[in-house]
Amino acid sequence: MNNLLQDREYLIKRHRLSHRQIDNLLGETKSKEFIHTSMQSLEFIKHFIELIDLLKQHNISYINFKGPLLSQLIYGDPTVRFSHDIDILVDKNNMDAINQVLLGAGYSNTDNAKWPDNKDQIKILIDSIHHLGYRHNQHGLMVEIHWTLSITLPVRLPVLQKVISINKKEEIICGRKIMTFSPEFNLLYLIIHGSKHGWQRLKWLVDIKDYPYDKIDRQKFEELIKLFNAQRIVSQTYVILRYYFNYDQPLLFKTKVPNRILKSVYYFIDNPIKEYQGLTYNISFLLYKLLLFNNLYYKFSVLIEIMTSSHDAFKIKSSHKIVYLLYRPYSYIKRRVFHAK
Repeated sequence: MNNLLQDREYLIKRHRLSHRQIDNLLGETKSKEFIHTSMQSLEFIKHFIELIDLLKQHNISYINFKGPLLSQLIYGDPTVRFSHDIDILVDKNNMDAINQVLLGAGYSNTDNAKWPDNKDQIKILIDSIHHLGYRHNQHGLMVEIHWTLSITLPVRLPVLQKVISINKKEEIICGRKIMTFSPEFNLLYLIIHGSKHGWQRLKWLVDIKDYPYDKIDRQKFEELIKLFNAQRIVSQTYVILRYYFNYDQPLLFKTKVPNRILKSVYYFIDNPIKEYQGLTYNISFLLYKLLLFNNLYYKFSVLIEIMTSSHDAFKIKSSHKIVYLLYRPYSYIKRRVFHAK
């Protein structure tokens, strides 16, 4: 562990670890000195429960992942991890109803990204991104409503839906029954999520280091790895866990990982996250993403993703996909090169 990884302020601000997680990493007991953060966590849990009760009141089926539920799974306490928002996975056919429920309960859309009224625009939106963000107007709780986990995965949507349907588990948090992923699928999702973001936040790697592996059925986990062609990213996770935390987890496969992937990850983790990155960085990140899965369908989906943008979908509001494809190069240059909105 290098010197920066022993710097509490750096770990909090750059990698969004909580004081209690940092105590676990550094063998310290300083989290008790930061009572205000504990109070913030309790306030967050309060609003999380209010959201859960709201969804139940309107008979909305969903799967909750990450957030307080993941904190409870890993640490036995929903307040240990720092959560920026709440992630909810729903059926895309229920988005109209969910959108109305949230707007009626005091939430507003974030980033000027609103659920469209036009059915053609809805289809374009669903094909372009995988979630919408909402923020409560009074207490500020952020909620992301997902209709799929990602639009760039090495399996087609029907396969993903089937896998999720047989990899659900009900958990109890604060007296509420909440549906979430099975321990095996949850672990694989955390690895996919962290890998696709280049592990820029070490909090994602710490989640995997501290994961309750005694709850994992090895055979089921290995079957999921093969189904998702995820051997490379699982092995990547094993390598960087050893590199940053000297942590050896036998359940994570140890196969060959291209050096370019590892060099990219070390760069993403060790350097500041900027609001705007240059063209060279973006090309490097694209090449990194293309290498994550040795799967042609995945690589094709990554290329399709960069050909359309949610920013364009919300700005142009056309029902013809060709319009977005033609507008995309101009939009990309304007935002990435000239940093214009």
